Amino acid sequence: MMPNRRYDWKQEQLAKDRVGKKGARGLFRFSDTVKYVDDYQVETYVNEAGKTKKRAKYVGIWTCFAKDDEKASVKLWAARALGLLLLACLMMVELVPNSAETSYFVVVPLALALLPLLYLAMGVFSLPFNRKPMRRDVHAHSFIRVGRSALAIIIFCGVSLIGRVIFHLMNGWNMRFEDIYHIGGTVLCIAICVTLIVLIRSIELCEKANDAYDPRSDNINA
Repeated sequence: MMPNRRYDWKQEQLAKDRVGKKGARGLFRFSDTVKYVDDYQVETYVNEAGKTKKRAKYVGIWTCFAKDDEKASVKLWAARALGLLLLACLMMVELVPNSAETSYFVVVPLALALLPLLYLAMGVFSLPFNRKPMRRDVHAHSFIRVGRSALAIIIFCGVSLIGRVIFHLMNGWNMRFEDIYHIGGTVLCIAICVTLIVLIRSIELCEKANDAYDPRSDNINA
């Protein structure tokens, strides 16, 4: 099996600038990609036309799936399904009007939850479709991003529920169907996020040094 080798043009450019220019870190200090510039080196090679070219070579840590985790592929697909369910559920909660929609303590946290929801969607769609080794940035932009985004959504939804309790304490507990739907949807979003975090953490991964992995070999000792 071959590792996931989706070279990002920014990473390749950063690796080239790191060797060819000074101050590349300062130039790209606001870019998320700069965190992984040390995982790349520029190597010189001769192409089929006999011309000398330069390309970025990954020299960082590989994140591998454990061989004994046979359900890893099923868990990845389950994580994608939960991500889509969360996206639909939270959007339905956001769009349905209710009696507390004028309360900032309820509306603002849910509005802020849309940002980690976007990052969670990006992370879910970045999850690998196979059990091949991943580069460090691929692991961070998928597994780690999903976990952190789900935690942020739990916090925002929890604050919104607390705000709803405060709203009804001040205005009475005469709740309509829309209010019950809103509360149930928010609780369901929290439950999905908790399940997603547990599912992602249950996938066994291990790190492997670059010099311990031969990309030309199909025998990956994870």
